[in-house]
Amino acid sequence: MHEIAARVHPHVERAAAEQLGKTSSTSLGVWEMVQRAKWQAYQATYEGTAEAIRLLEIAGERDPSMTMAHSLRAMAWVNVAYNRWRIDDRNPWDQMSASAREAYRSDPTDPQAIAAMAYVRHAEGSFEAAADLARRGLALTPDDPMVLNVAGQLHYFMGDPDGGIDQLSQAWRNAGYEPWRYHIANNLAFSHYLAARFEAALAWAHRALEVNDYLQTRAIAAAALGQLGRLDEASHHIGFIIASRPGTTASDFVRNVIWRDPGHIDLYREGLVKAGLPD
Repeated sequence: MHEIAARVHPHVERAAAEQLGKTSSTSLGVWEMVQRAKWQAYQATYEGTAEAIRLLEIAGERDPSMTMAHSLRAMAWVNVAYNRWRIDDRNPWDQMSASAREAYRSDPTDPQAIAAMAYVRHAEGSFEAAADLARRGLALTPDDPMVLNVAGQLHYFMGDPDGGIDQLSQAWRNAGYEPWRYHIANNLAFSHYLAARFEAALAWAHRALEVNDYLQTRAIAAAALGQLGRLDEASHHIGFIIASRPGTTASDFVRNVIWRDPGHIDLYREGLVKAGLPD
């Protein structure tokens, strides 16, 4: 029932995910389990992400051909890595890589599996291979917001923050009211920041924060405000970051950044330090 509804329209899929996410049933089928995991992941909390990963691991074990279970698990582990969370002391990048590879083995033509593998190649520092995968995904589904988001952010990863603006803007339009769309706005904020358009970066960070109070977005908002000299406003975000991650530093925030241009990494650290985060 839920599988048929989800295929009729993505809005119905989100409603199905939310409904299943709130149920207390422990006898879910594989498809329902994936939908419930999506709802948990949409909360963007440690608890929700950990539960999503648990459900997706069970779904993948029950049906190894369920590509969506593997690709969604890969993206959940990316979120764990960026938030510097720890789940059972597992390395999030290793888990992301293993999950993405399972998705790609399951269906190498699935756009979201291709997008997940693009993250793997990027994490390995193989920027061109990542870009090739993103282009493959776009050739298959040029309007898919998740694929557009991955393709767009790869541009600033590779040192070309202007190159992905159009793709990210299209992803934002196509995502509609998707709960995960804050990732797109966050990537637009980073793109504008690295192009030294700090006001535009701040505007997109605010859009992202309207959807979800994401720590990475707090950081890019603080960095933009630091570069603009608006330190009173920056201190609000810095206070939130330190309260959420006591003892965190600017160096901590750039440690997991895999960008080709070291000058962009320095620019990000500089903004965070100007905003008041210890180096």
